[in-house]
Amino acid sequence: MKVFHQYLFIFTLLFSATLKAQLTEVIPPILADSRVKSEGKGINNKSTSCGVDTLYYSRYNNSSTTPKYLNLQPTRGAGMYFAIDDTVWLSGFNFFGYALLNGFFLTPQVVTCNVYYANANRLPAGIALASQSFTINATNYTMSGLRQKCLFTTPVQLVSDFVITVEFAANLPNRIVLAANDYDSLDGYGRQYSCVRIGNNWANNLTVDSVPFDADFLMEPVVEYKMSANFDHGLNACLGNGLPFEFVNKTSFALNPQFSKEMVDSSLEDNFIWDYGDGSPEDTMLHGVHLYPGTFGYFVKLTGEFENWVGNSCADDTLIFIEKGEVDANFTFAVNGKIVMFTNKSQNAFSYEWDFDDGSPRSIQKDPVRVFQNYGTYFVKLKSRNKGCIDSLILQVDVYDFTSVQNLQLEKLEVTILPNPAVDKVIIASNLQENQTGNWLLFNIQGKELSRGLYSKETILRMDDYENGLYFIRLEYNGSSTTRRIVISK
Repeated sequence: MKVFHQYLFIFTLLFSATLKAQLTEVIPPILADSRVKSEGKGINNKSTSCGVDTLYYSRYNNSSTTPKYLNLQPTRGAGMYFAIDDTVWLSGFNFFGYALLNGFFLTPQVVTCNVYYANANRLPAGIALASQSFTINATNYTMSGLRQKCLFTTPVQLVSDFVITVEFAANLPNRIVLAANDYDSLDGYGRQYSCVRIGNNWANNLTVDSVPFDADFLMEPVVEYKMSANFDHGLNACLGNGLPFEFVNKTSFALNPQFSKEMVDSSLEDNFIWDYGDGSPEDTMLHGVHLYPGTFGYFVKLTGEFENWVGNSCADDTLIFIEKGEVDANFTFAVNGKIVMFTNKSQNAFSYEWDFDDGSPRSIQKDPVRVFQNYGTYFVKLKSRNKGCIDSLILQVDVYDFTSVQNLQLEKLEVTILPNPAVDKVIIASNLQENQTGNWLLFNIQGKELSRGLYSKETILRMDDYENGLYFIRLEYNGSSTTRRIVISK
């Protein structure tokens, strides 16, 4: 009989101090590397269906060639969470384990394989979507000998994240032992994809001998799915600004670390080919970046070549036309007391950002209405965007009560404006000295600034270019200001 080293660990469920489970790590003689070797892609055709495939995520996420074997008694099961990007069809799954009785290996042992949708905590939710009773039958203690295959009667269609579980009766006298990757080496990286069941409760906040158990049980879903190559413009995506054009890869499944070995190995660039459409060499990158020689349109092609676990051909491509974005930021405004109504007149823009220069949060509305807290002068900025093309415009917005005939801070400033109504000119007469000057600003009734200039003791202001109507003129000098009405009647 082989001699097996046994180590005692305490598996504590953090959600309840009263629930504990003893797990004994048993290391049988491993005759095969648990880490699956990479094979050549050999993908040369487009086939959006990836066929039936086995996900070896737990083994690819393993830093050691020797798995951990954990005794699950008195727990009632264990599970593994998987995130999905789109619809998958689950045929079943493989797991690695054996039954143990009084320190000896025992076969057979009946367990139940289940699949559930996952809740927000990555734990099984609701009732099982499919169940299959299964008899553990370990023939030898290599990885292949300990692999247990559990297949459902018919594939299960899944449209959201799921959890696969191995469960067994609470009154079993025997111990179920399952393999996991190396939690001592931080395999799992805090993702908490594994879970265990004690009684009717599932938990994934676990520790083993004071070490957080964020490792993964070696459970391998057998799934069928489709890859969909897709990409969009990045933040800097403008042919007219002279900067490299950026693309964001959004290809389904190939960006999912539990589906792609290369995602785990941080070499996902090899899964994609970019043809930027300008005759330049093809590029292999996760997200495309390219400096174009011109500003006219280009057809850009992304091909996803997904390296599957069993070597099935799985490829897809998509073609998107990019064109020069000529954005012209522009706006007008109307002032009514402290309320300012902005009208966006930007050309070729699809998103907007307003900075009102008053400390308030920026607005992304197309035509915002801003209620300012205080009267004053604000430099309002509009940033208009078309993908990565950006244009900005800053206008001075004077927020004053133009309908008021009351003067503001008139202690040092006296002004007379004649004639009023006016025909072609007005005379600004003030109490300024000969060597003193102030600022004048002319507004229409909507609050839009029409012109500005300097005035002194006596200044003539031409009104030839203005239509009949009501106007407001604000005069400023050394901190004092006053606003007056001017009526033009020709």
